[in-house]
Amino acid sequence: MASLLSSFSRPFLLLSLLCLASGPSRAGEILSLAGRWRFALDPADKGIGEKWFQKTLEGSIRLPGTTDEAGVGAPGPERYGVLTRRHEYIGPAWYQRTFQVPPEWKGREVVVFLERVLWQSRAWVDGREAGGPLDSFAAPHAHRLGRLDPGEHVLTLRIDNRMIHHLGLMSHSYGPQTQSRWNGVVGRIELRALPDPRIGLVRLFPKRTQGGWSLQVETGLEGDFKLGLSLSCRVVDPKSGSLLGEGVKLWVGEGPLSLSIPIPKGTVTPWSEFTPKLYEADLELRLGGSVVDRRSRSFGFREIGREGNKLLLNGVPVFMRGNLDCIHFPLTGYPSTKKEDWLRIFSLYKQHGLNHVRYHSWCPPEAAFQAADELGIYIQASVGIWINEGRKEGLGPGKGEASVDEFAKAEMRRVVDTYGNHPSFLFLAIGNELGHSN
Repeated sequence: MASLLSSFSRPFLLLSLLCLASGPSRAGEILSLAGRWRFALDPADKGIGEKWFQKTLEGSIRLPGTTDEAGVGAPGPERYGVLTRRHEYIGPAWYQRTFQVPPEWKGREVVVFLERVLWQSRAWVDGREAGGPLDSFAAPHAHRLGRLDPGEHVLTLRIDNRMIHHLGLMSHSYGPQTQSRWNGVVGRIELRALPDPRIGLVRLFPKRTQGGWSLQVETGLEGDFKLGLSLSCRVVDPKSGSLLGEGVKLWVGEGPLSLSIPIPKGTVTPWSEFTPKLYEADLELRLGGSVVDRRSRSFGFREIGREGNKLLLNGVPVFMRGNLDCIHFPLTGYPSTKKEDWLRIFSLYKQHGLNHVRYHSWCPPEAAFQAADELGIYIQASVGIWINEGRKEGLGPGKGEASVDEFAKAEMRRVVDTYGNHPSFLFLAIGNELGHSN
């Protein structure tokens, strides 16, 4: 992944990425929002104008889940080559619930984390919008709610599953061929309290050296920075608990933090389909003698390259024996976010001698990368564009060509930053049959 990550060495300032990078790691910093929500459909798209975020919604629905699963919407028409939905709804839908901020969160910034959304989400807390719309297919949506006083608050979400950017009528990220154009939130849905100051986005770059391996650790800081901050990183084997290397860096008042940790020769097992060995980078941010934030990232020591027309993994030629995945989840209409499901899928791959999967015009969720890391599957993710019929102007809510290009670049950034530390993530494609796209 280092080659992919290094080509994006200067991140865009994306709200969703900043929040994801700052996800909490200690108990007591996460509150699940799974359960019953108040709910309303908005087929005429009048909810914003009528300020539904300031009203109490009267319907009811369970999240995580979709409107299809709740039996909301009209029966879907039968179409050749397309999944038939029992309950089809395309348009804005509103979700609302009351939650309690615990006393120990006083003064902390709070984020609402939505693991997978189709397609655009907006969030209001106590009638005030938190930032602006988020529209990633591939990465979670994370809305910053601000520093909330302890006690009761009201969270309102507006989720719009109409075509926001014209990525192509058959893109599996949005098209109805193998998943549905569902509305809702699937996977984790939770509130997170952020430390301050805190570790930002963590990037790990394993590299082979003559003496063994090295691990380049790169991160920024977020929140209220103070001189005296220091970052430490310990590289450990999670099974044996043995320490493989460590380093410390003092923050000098500007720029990101970077550590290079040498790993002695013969102390690690390189990651591959035959030896999917995982290690952990445990980071601590200290102010004086106190730990103010912790992060732990799983990774593998592996390096991809080429020699002429041969792909090399850890200096050894590798051949991709793969499958094509176009979001084949007909029972739910959306991809699973459960690791056990992906372990079952990839175990079947391994039984058939496969080592590789190409995700056709979509990117799988975190659980797929975790399972692939453990079993030794090579992943090609995709941003999700399939403009096979050529480019069109004016489709979606006022979105044209420039919208598609900017979305593609931003989505590439999100995919790499969200999943880039997984050793299974070897390749990234923009999409499939890009038509006239630039």
